[in-house]
Amino acid sequence: MWVRGCACLPWLPGRKVYTRWRPEEEEELERLVERHGVGKWAAILEDGKNVFDPERTAVNLKDKWRVIQRGLNAA
Repeated sequence: MWVRGCACLPWLPGRKVYTRWRPEEEEELERLVERHGVGKWAAILEDGKNVFDPERTAVNLKDKWRVIQRGLNAA
């Protein structure tokens, strides 16, 4: 079954294709969260615009931070 807008079908409109996080992006996210605090995603995105992929959004940063924290708590 084909799902319209599925990320696995990039030729269909709807969702963007997933872009893997580079290690330098993750490091910058951690540094900027320490500087600005959790929840200041728009400010973090603005400060890190030279490091983060141009397609990243504040919601992407929030989601990645949540995944990083979940990994730390599981260890």
